[in-house]
Amino acid sequence: MDYFYQHRKFLAVLFEEKAFQKKLHNFIVDIVQSRRDLQKIVTEDAVSKDIIASSILGIIMWWIRDGKQHSSEFIAQQMSVWMTKRQ
Repeated sequence: MDYFYQHRKFLAVLFEEKAFQKKLHNFIVDIVQSRRDLQKIVTEDAVSKDIIASSILGIIMWWIRDGKQHSSEFIAQQMSVWMTKRQ
């Protein structure tokens, strides 16, 4: 999250590109699955990973544009909770 914050101006421009958003979304889906695998969280609903990834991407985009008053540690903690949600 520190990287996102440090490069927020550049990322704000990239976030305007749908292809970049899609690649980042897919990357987040992979991270969510990896964290679930590591914690042995089993879900049968593949859609939930996409919903969680979309939520995390939305949080990052909001944070970069409007929520800069929140620390990178706070945002990372909030996203960590989303990544390990069972539903």
